[in-house]
Amino acid sequence: MNSTDEPGNGVRSEEPVTIVPVAGRQDLAEWAWVALVSSAILLFSSIPYLVGYMAQTTDYQFGGAVFDRQDYAVHLATMQLGLRGEWAYRLRFTSEDHPGAYVKLAYIFLGHVAGWTGLSLPATYQMARVLFGLAACLLIYVLAKEFFTRQADRRWAFLLVIGGSGLGWLQLMFGWLPNLGISPADFWMVDAYVFFGFLTFPHFAFVTALLTGMLELFLDHLRRPAWWKAALIVLAGALLQLVQPYAPLIADLVLAGSVLAVAAKKQVMPWNPFLALGAIYAAQIPLLVYNLVVFQSHPVWRAFASQNSTLSPPPIYYLLGFGLIWPLAILGAVKILRTPDPARWACLVWVVGVPALAYLPINIQRRFMLAYSLPLGLVASVGLIEVVIPWLHSHASLWVSQRVDIGRYIYLILCALSSIYLVSGTAWVIASGASSFFDPASLLMAVDWLATNSDIDDIVLSAELTGQVLAARTGLRVFFGHPIETIEYREKARQVEEFYTGRSTQDWLKNCTCQWVILGPEEMKISVGATPLADLQPVYDRKSVRIYRIRP
Repeated sequence: MNSTDEPGNGVRSEEPVTIVPVAGRQDLAEWAWVALVSSAILLFSSIPYLVGYMAQTTDYQFGGAVFDRQDYAVHLATMQLGLRGEWAYRLRFTSEDHPGAYVKLAYIFLGHVAGWTGLSLPATYQMARVLFGLAACLLIYVLAKEFFTRQADRRWAFLLVIGGSGLGWLQLMFGWLPNLGISPADFWMVDAYVFFGFLTFPHFAFVTALLTGMLELFLDHLRRPAWWKAALIVLAGALLQLVQPYAPLIADLVLAGSVLAVAAKKQVMPWNPFLALGAIYAAQIPLLVYNLVVFQSHPVWRAFASQNSTLSPPPIYYLLGFGLIWPLAILGAVKILRTPDPARWACLVWVVGVPALAYLPINIQRRFMLAYSLPLGLVASVGLIEVVIPWLHSHASLWVSQRVDIGRYIYLILCALSSIYLVSGTAWVIASGASSFFDPASLLMAVDWLATNSDIDDIVLSAELTGQVLAARTGLRVFFGHPIETIEYREKARQVEEFYTGRSTQDWLKNCTCQWVILGPEEMKISVGATPLADLQPVYDRKSVRIYRIRP
């Protein structure tokens, strides 16, 4: 009998002991680290929202947005469509009738989720922002594992990708702006930064996750081809088109980069990867044709497409917007070019190709910069880890080489300062009670009254900010409220000003197709005591907010 079988030793021979391999324990520890750090990042991004809800009072309610409030209003108004059971998207910020279209389905789907779960729309929005952000973090780390074998290296690269930003903090400190009308890019260009996207919009996090997942799945397909992997990539591409119609072009560019690496490595045309790539491209054609038809087949959609202008700033803004990352990215690019690797070449093509797309003669230029800090951060990590650090160990003094790890984390903090400032600075401003983040409770009461006493397709005449609150909170259509979604935005801005200052004619009011007029705090800022509403039927008057019905 073995000693372990003897009575009294506390181990029974019929119960074998399971030994977890060391590699398995290391994998569990690594993914636990990823999950913990990703959760901490998303919790950090939620601080301004938590501060906003904690700072609201009975008289002023937090509006739910910390950046780009007008687009937040559009997204919630879109979710209202899903909450009502609809799937086709229709503009809620314009008075012109138009057919629905199957675009912007991410927020319509979230509206359905709110209906299924019973959550409020703002709660569903925040839940999606966090969950999609976590998914994107996990997939970004998977991609980092394609780049680096050492755990410490991929952790550092992961943190640079997520937090990396630019020199906006330094520009503000010294007041240096190339153009006084344009703020530093890392404080307003949500598209280009992974963390900024996590902080602001669920669909940016979702698209980042899809782009990263498509690349990772395609890399795995190159190693071990399987039809189901190609099918999943096609499905992900379709989701990209439904959420952001232009995003598949980024994915196509990136996947082509990985195939070029295979061709360069084998010194022969790899027909199987090219065929897979062709099939993925071909599968995007039906939805591409649908989008082209939608945005050209009706005057309202054509006008919407022409107003959807998101042009790139001058190139200096992109240089400063990723200021400290560029030098390492250049070193990394040179290193990557010398050894064809599908993952690295894919990100290198992403880094080089997307800026070219961002200056095409089309009106959605900067949209192509979506999640640009992802590939740029990975390429820069190669520059630091495989070029700069080895050089320092070989040529620098012993004192310097012993402090390389400390130095690279200081560099990481400097690269992330704008991201940190976005959260801390905004939270501080919100906590101080800045009025732009809050809505008067009296206005919200009036809006709720209007929602219960009107038809869902009625049109409300109001000031711009009031229109955003109305559409987001109730789903009602508004005459004026958003620079892109309000057709003939500038003309309607003029008409609204003329109406509230008493300079419009009665005929204009009859022909504006509105059913309701609201007079609240924002409208009083325009009217300055004018009384343009004498001929309308008053139906609501509480706490300095009045609502009028327009007589047929």
